[in-house]
Amino acid sequence: MTAAEKTVYASTIFRARWTTATVPASIAAWLRLLRVVKRIQRLESASLDRWGLTLPQFDVLAQLAARDGVSQQTLADRLLVTKGNVCGVLDRLEARGLVARRPDPNDRRANLVVLTPAGRRLARRVVPEHEALIVRLLGGLAGDDQRELLRLARTLDRSLRADPCDSGCVAAPFLPRARTASEEPSNQPRD
Repeated sequence: MTAAEKTVYASTIFRARWTTATVPASIAAWLRLLRVVKRIQRLESASLDRWGLTLPQFDVLAQLAARDGVSQQTLADRLLVTKGNVCGVLDRLEARGLVARRPDPNDRRANLVVLTPAGRRLARRVVPEHEALIVRLLGGLAGDDQRELLRLARTLDRSLRADPCDSGCVAAPFLPRARTASEEPSNQPRD
């Protein structure tokens, strides 16, 4: 089962387990975030298909367009993936002549990844187009709402980085607990 299939499976389990009236706000928010991210990623992928790129390949090109000549490890850290994942993406981009690996003059054990002239030309075209797509997709939110979403996402990101389970501990399965009076479900419709 792929990671994407596991995520869909997990979200299906959550949806089956909770009714609208009993779903905790944290679970509902997570499911909504997941749905929105998946929808945006589908649209991104369709747009990048025109260029013959996958999302991970685009991410590498965009990172290198912003700062060329970084190590594979730095690239993996920026993309929040393993060095092995980056290696496979780089192999495919290198085969297309879009990136090259050069020995790091400061560390003989490492390679620096650089855009080739063809990779630079492609990045100059695809990155602005992709940014315009994201602006259009998030255009359903007013500017103030976009800034609030960014603020909330940053807060959540910081709290996740501080979470001890971020280091790989296994969280206990979620078990419903008794609700307090202030947590009783509202009769508001689910959107």
